[in-house]
Order: sequence, then structure tokens, then C-alpha cells
Amino acid sequence: MKSDVLTLLANGLPVREFSLASRPLEVGRHPSCDVVVAAPDVSERVCFVERAHGSVFVRAVVSGGLARRVTLPLGHDLALGARHALRRGRREVTASAVERASSPRDPLTLISPRGRRFSLLAPLTVGSSPRNDVVIDDPNVDAFHCRLEPTYEGTVFVRDLGSRDGVWLGGARIANAEMRGGRLTIGRHEITLTASRDNRIVHRSDAMLNVMAKIEAAARVRWPVLITGESGVGKELVANEVHRLGAKSAGPFVTINAGALAPQLLESELFGHERGAFTGAVSQYRGAFERADGGTLFLDEVGELSLDAQRRLLRVLETWSIRRVGGETERAVQLRLICATHRDLVEMVSRGEFREDLYYRIHQLKIAVPPLRQRPRDITPLADSLLQQISDQLGARELHPDAVTALLRHRWPGNVRELRNVLRGAAARCEGRVIRLQHIEEAIGPRVKRTPGSYALHEVVERYNGNVSAAARALGIPRSTLRDHLRRQPRPGVG
Repeated sequence: MKSDVLTLLANGLPVREFSLASRPLEVGRHPSCDVVVAAPDVSERVCFVERAHGSVFVRAVVSGGLARRVTLPLGHDLALGARHALRRGRREVTASAVERASSPRDPLTLISPRGRRFSLLAPLTVGSSPRNDVVIDDPNVDAFHCRLEPTYEGTVFVRDLGSRDGVWLGGARIANAEMRGGRLTIGRHEITLTASRDNRIVHRSDAMLNVMAKIEAAARVRWPVLITGESGVGKELVANEVHRLGAKSAGPFVTINAGALAPQLLESELFGHERGAFTGAVSQYRGAFERADGGTLFLDEVGELSLDAQRRLLRVLETWSIRRVGGETERAVQLRLICATHRDLVEMVSRGEFREDLYYRIHQLKIAVPPLRQRPRDITPLADSLLQQISDQLGARELHPDAVTALLRHRWPGNVRELRNVLRGAAARCEGRVIRLQHIEEAIGPRVKRTPGSYALHEVVERYNGNVSAAARALGIPRSTLRDHLRRQPRPGVG
């Protein structure tokens, strides 16, 4: 069988051969590149060449990130300055080697210092510049500090981009390294790589089996998807799974939470801005639509968009082109849009709070994720998986049968997010290997004494002296979600 290779040519003569069986290869003059071209007319970092779905693609390195990928046909040359070129060819390899090279494993997950999660389905840059995929606001972090590149073996190749203070792994400074998980120190912060199982959907109930069937059906087409469900049920995991199984899995997966952004920043985050477009716009910025080009954009809490932002989003979905804030030119984008909300959009449409035409644009496919209380069979496997995820920090933990019973009795108003927080708290309180009933009770707090009824949320807020933010943290749900529930539920003795 044959495998793709790149041959570096100088004045038309072959110099060196590079295999495309694994991770993307970076090409340029810088010594840290995979394909180093020692010529003054070649940029330090020219492009990435990657193999995906049986084809070979080139992504040029441009100001602000990577350009859209283009195909490099078999036998064609990629010019590098006046004297050099890369030629795509093929060579004979064993069938087992081809199988290993062409079957990418499940991606790792990167957790930023602020707790944001990124699926490593495509190269991510890390630095203090807002043009990075992972932004770290730290004077000790360079504008473009390092790059993390997924490989087909399920590992990540970490590359220092010539930073001043370096990238540190296990107490040692690295120029580049391949890793399967662990922590990297960048400036005064740590970013964490976790195993791909942390980012997969754990399920056993019939309700979630139905959700998985809808995910697989949605992945076979490229239409927009609307994911609904209460806060904390795992809507982002569902979106990630649609992306992973879909035709654009080789592209980026970009997440924007509309409910977490100030209205005046939302358009800039979605569509980008030009330098000088507004006060504070000191440099050009690529918005989420540009960064997701060739992949998937996950727009969480779409129900929080203002009517003006809804209008602009609708225009993009009609033309599939965007214009940066302060810009004059249109930029075409090709991506999969997945939206999510915990709100009732139909009711919002009836109240004039959400555009009906936009609703039908994003509601071509719908996946409703049931709350955790409606799928108790998922609680035990979810708990086991969540404990496994923190075992590298606290050591192995297992649940006593009484602790499992307490978990099954609880109503989980904060869904999987609350379950995760409770297990973390219980594991931290546990001095040995076994998490017992008292650890769960202490982690859940006053809510374990009784099953929450229609007034339970008001009772929790009262226990925190009316502090809605503190009550939301205790419940493991966003403040906006708790506020919405409080509006819909009457206070005890009212009504």
C-alpha cells in the first residue's frame, strides 16, 4: 500500500523526505519547524501541511492565525522562496502502518487557566494576544507563546514559538515535546491536557441512547443544529460529538457563550473587528466565525442574543459571509453552526424577544438533552467517570454504596455540572480511598436533607441570606439560570 510523503527540493533536486503519517508538519525557516528551509527568502513560519480523510492540505500562517486550508494535489509542488519547494508524493508502506497513520484517535481536551475547555481537533495557539485560540493575560506570556498540535496517535505535539520565559513540562523547559496528558506551565499559569474520555458522553439510560442516535443522524448532514436542555446537562458535549462524528471533524471547534459576553462585545467576538474600530481595538481581531471556518461554531445560550445581534446572525446564515466591525469587505465562511439554549425559544418568539425567521434557520435539526433527574441510570457511570477525571490530582476514589444511594436520591437541579461539583467536594473531604455518605452530604449541603420541591430554590437562596450568586455557586448552575427559575416559581405562601 502507499502512503503520502513530502519531499523537500532545492533547485529541483531532492534534499529530504518527510512522512505525513502523523501530526501536521510546520514548514518554515525557524529551527523549531518540522521542515526547516534555510533560505533568507523563506518566512520563519510559512504553513502547516496535514493529512486528513485521505487528502493532503496546506494552511498558510498569516497575521492573526492560520488561513483556510487548500488541497495539495498528488505530484504538485508547493513553492518556498525562489529555490525551494515541497512536492507531494507517495511511497510503499505496510498495510498496518497505513492503518495506524490514517486512523486519528479521539482528541485530547485542553483546559485553560480560566477553566475553559478546548477540543484539540486542530492546532491551537496559546499566548497573550487576543488573536490566539487560548488567551492568557499575563505579562510573562508572549503574544504568541506556543502551539499545540494534535497527532493521529491521540497525542499532542507542543511547540515553543520562541517565547522569552519558555514552556515548562515537569519542571523542565522544552522547545518541543509530544505528550498524552498532563500540565504545561506558561508564565505564571498552567494549562492542562486531559484524556479524551473526559470530553465524551457517558450514558446508560434509554433517554441518552435516544440522544446519541440523534447525534449520529445530525452528524451525517451539515444543517444547523439546535440543542436544548437545562443548564448543566452537557449541551457542549453533545455539540462536540456532532462535530467529531461529522464531515468537518478535521476543522476547528470554536465555542462562544452568548450569555457570558457583554452586549457591546458580542458582535466583535462573533464577527471580529478591525484596528481602530472602537476604543480599545488596538489590533485586528478574527471573530468566532472566521476562527471556525472549515469546522464548527458552537453558539451557546443563543437565547441571550439581542435583537440586533440576532439580525446580524440571520444575515450571516443567509449569505455565509461576515464583515468585521469597522470593516468594509465581506469574507466568505464555510462552517457548521450548532446553537444551544436553556430557554423556551418558541415562547420568546411569541413575546417578540427572538426573531421567528432566525428560529427557523437554526432549528433545522433539534436535539433535546433530558435533565439528569429524568435519567437516574446515568448517575452511577457518570460519577465513576467524573472521579476518574480527578484521580491524577487527588488519587483514586470510589463510592460507598450509601454514597451512591444519596446520589440517586438527589434531584440534581444543576444537572451534571452540579454532580461534578459535589463529587469534587466529596473527594477533597475524603482522606482515604472510599467516599462515604457523610462526604456526599457535606458536599451537597442542606439540600440533601430533603428532596427539592417547588420551593427548594427559594429556600437555598434564603440560606445564603438572599445572595443569588452564592446560591447559584452552591447549586452548580449559572446565576442567570437560577434567576430564571426563581421568576417562574412562586415564593412559599405566595399565590
